[in-house]
Amino acid sequence: TTAGTGVGSLGGANSDRFNHVNNSVVANNVFYGCTTGVDVRGQSATISNNMFVKCKIAINSFKASDLSIANNFIYQSTYIGINNAQHGKSGSDNKLNITGNVILLKDNSQADIPTSAYAINIGVAATVKANISNNFIGKSTKGLKVECVAGGSYSLNLQNNLFDSVDADTTSYGGTPVMWLRATTGDVLVQNNTFVNSANFYNPISIDCKSIIKSNNFLNCTANHFLGITAANTKILHNIFDFSGSANGGTGIYTTASATNTVFIGNQFYTSSGFKFVDDIKTSASTNNTLI
Repeated sequence: TTAGTGVGSLGGANSDRFNHVNNSVVANNVFYGCTTGVDVRGQSATISNNMFVKCKIAINSFKASDLSIANNFIYQSTYIGINNAQHGKSGSDNKLNITGNVILLKDNSQADIPTSAYAINIGVAATVKANISNNFIGKSTKGLKVECVAGGSYSLNLQNNLFDSVDADTTSYGGTPVMWLRATTGDVLVQNNTFVNSANFYNPISIDCKSIIKSNNFLNCTANHFLGITAANTKILHNIFDFSGSANGGTGIYTTASATNTVFIGNQFYTSSGFKFVDDIKTSASTNNTLI
């Protein structure tokens, strides 16, 4: 399939699409050069084992619920790999599973894609249970963003993902995140993920919601401030940080004033370049923290 939308508006006409239980399956297809590869707007859809090449947006959904996106290969998307603008519908089974996908937004010969581009971008518009696991995200301007929109909230299981060479903004304060989890009232677990060669200048990993951040590997770190915590009652447990900057500088983990009651246990900091973070952990802006 080329140009336009490959498979569009799964869920029926605009007037009633949010009331359908579609049970749609899109599997084992190749989409090349589409503006949008697959567009999902209903319930109970599965998008699996497809190949998307040079699509502006590979997979797009809007107010979908009970959605599974699994084992797809997304290559050289020019804007976003998986875009879920407003996930969920009040009163529905609002599961979201994104598992086993390979997302490579650019290769070494491709010019930088727009700085607004994410490999995975999720906006939650209802109460949603999300599972994002076993994905490979590489060579992207931005990695993953999950945020609440229109009064939504989410619980999130983020496990066993590999973020490799997500080349976020390397020049400015704030930059563009490798991963950004924004406010929710649900439970968030970030566990057993690996982040390699993240070239962001400042704050590539930003956690703005109460979370357990456990047993992750942050390798070849060169950022000025690597992991930023802004939510209270976050637990940061047994993570490994490998610093490879060309000079001493920055902070491995830092908390803002709103990140009170943060618990740090068993985090380890190493250097592979002979240089190191100035502060492995910096909590001077927040209060009531526990460091073990």
